[in-house]
Formats: sequence, C-alpha cells, structure tokens
Amino acid sequence: MAIETGFSERSSKLPPDVFFDLLFYASSLSHNSSLEYLVSYLDRRYGIQIRKQSLDERFSEKTLKFVKSVLSRLICAQFSDVLYCEKFLVEYGHVRIKDSTKFTVPSNLASHYRGGSNNTAGISIQYEFDLKTGQFLDLTINEYVRCDQKDANETSDDVCENDLIIRDLGYFSTPVLQKISKNKACFVSRLQSSTEVYDVNNEKLDFNQFYVYMRKNGLVLCEKQVFIGTIRLPVRLVIGLVPSEVYQQRLRRKQKDEKKKGSKMTDRTKFLLHFNLFVTNVEKEKLPCDKIMPLYRFRWQIELMFTCASRSASKNWKSIFSIHALQKMKEERYITMLYTCTVYPKGINTKYAVHV
Repeated sequence: MAIETGFSERSSKLPPDVFFDLLFYASSLSHNSSLEYLVSYLDRRYGIQIRKQSLDERFSEKTLKFVKSVLSRLICAQFSDVLYCEKFLVEYGHVRIKDSTKFTVPSNLASHYRGGSNNTAGISIQYEFDLKTGQFLDLTINEYVRCDQKDANETSDDVCENDLIIRDLGYFSTPVLQKISKNKACFVSRLQSSTEVYDVNNEKLDFNQFYVYMRKNGLVLCEKQVFIGTIRLPVRLVIGLVPSEVYQQRLRRKQKDEKKKGSKMTDRTKFLLHFNLFVTNVEKEKLPCDKIMPLYRFRWQIELMFTCASRSASKNWKSIFSIHALQKMKEERYITMLYTCTVYPKGINTKYAVHV
C-alpha cells in the first residue's frame, strides 16, 4: 500500500510499518509530541537516527494518501464482522449512512481550512458508512464552512443504483433527493420543518387536521402520499405523533436554540414539534411505515462507533483524542495526525456496535 500510494519510492531508514508505529505512539500520548520527541523515540525504540527536518519532510500529500488508505482498511476490518448480515435489506447494494463533525484548528491552516468566523481555521470531517457490509465509503476532511447540504449536493453522483441513503436534516435538500431518485436509488430522511408539503390536489397539507385526526382516533403513526418543495417531489410522508412529554422537551430545547441564535420560532415550526416526520421514495411493500423509524435509528450507528455513545462525534474526538488541541504544525503533518487520531485503536470499541 505504501508503494501504491507513492509513500515508498525507494529504500528508506524509516520503513512504512515503523512510520505507522510512530503515528500510533504519538496518538497514544496524553500530550502533544514535538518532532524532537518523535525522533528521540525512533532512536530509542528502533535505533533509527533521523533529523527533525527529515522527519518533517516525510509528511506530504503522498503520506496523507498512504495513511488514509491504511486506516480505511483498518476500520473496515474491525467493523465488517460486527455489522455484516447477509439477510439485512437484501434488495439494496449499500445502506449508506453519513454524518460529520466540526471543530477549530490552529490558525496557520486558515488559508486551506476556513473557520466559522473571520481569521479562524476550522475543519469538518465527513464520514460515510455502509451499514449493510460494514465498509467505510468516505472519510474526508474539508474546511469548516463547507456545510453538510453542500456536501450532499457535491457527492450526489457517488450514489449508485439500488443504494439506500439515510441521513440527518443537515443534508436535507429536495433537489438532492430528486437526483437520488433519478439514479434509481432510495432514501429515508427526516423532513425539514421549513419545507412545504402538498397533497395530490396541490394544496398545502394541513398538519393541524392530521393532529386532530390522529388524537381523535388514537393513532400514533400514519402515512400519506405527498409532494414536497418547489419542485413538487413525490414522496411517502410518514407521520409519527410524539407523547406530550417529548413535545415539551423538544419545545424547551428549540426555544433555547432559537434564543441563542437571536431568532424567533414560527408557529408552524412549534406545531410540527408534535410529530416525527419522515419522507421516503421506497415503496410501502418494501418498507412499511412502522419500519421507517427503526431503520432511521440505524443512522446513529455511525455516531456510536466514533463517540462510544456520547452525544456528538466532535465532543468525543475532542475529549478522547484531543485533536482540537494538537500543536501548531504544517498542514500535511497536522492532517496526518488528525486521520490517525480518529481511528487510533483505543477509540474503537465494538461493544457499542448494534448487531443487525
């Protein structure tokens, strides 16, 4: 793999396996490792004497390709046996779940990784996982300001026929969902509250009527064929009514979020908190409405792998791997260490994986 990626083009005093041992050793430390400390480790452990400048030069674009290639193989090997099941959604080639995390990085990286505000640097990690086979489909580092919706649009061509796409609201885009359908692939997604919904008569759907109807008839789940967005994309809308205590929790959380943003919640958004709303283009015969929410919960699997059941990937990456606190260094070395930190073996704990 080192030869294939161009990392090893000739004999070197720093073989690929020793280089990886050095990376994992650096990631295992509770403090940041300077080049001086790393060259000392090589001399002490392997008897390899190398100058700090020479070691720093080893961190290049080819090194990034090599490290990413090896680590992707490592992740696949560790999780394919945990998640793979031949009988799981056999009609789909891949069951693709995707998520991301963001955090700030040293300011010297601002020219390539723009942060969320002026004169700051930040990184977004996009990771996509095939829940059916246990394979990683994407592990990409982008700049902080690149939003999930833009990622969904720019990577829509990667979707293949018979794929099933499961993503959260950050990736929601009706044009992207339309493109997925045109590619003969399927999707399950939460419905964005600001998206207009129309019935078969091209009238806006009255959720108040649905609320009254479901409460009156003791229903907690129903579905309707609708059209969404300005492009009038045809989808199945699955409507789940949440308990009153869940609604109150959502309302308090939403009010708190809106207050932080300095904005005011609309009456429509407030009312829609009564529901779990999902849209899909999968036929009812293949995926009944009572299976939509359990299937969507599988999306959380990718977060469990990286967070060990903590609430957000970024929080766990920061707390366990301290990637937000890596010292200032050149870009190639920083990104190499970042990739290594994300999958350093101490952070991979398969006991949290959901066995399908």
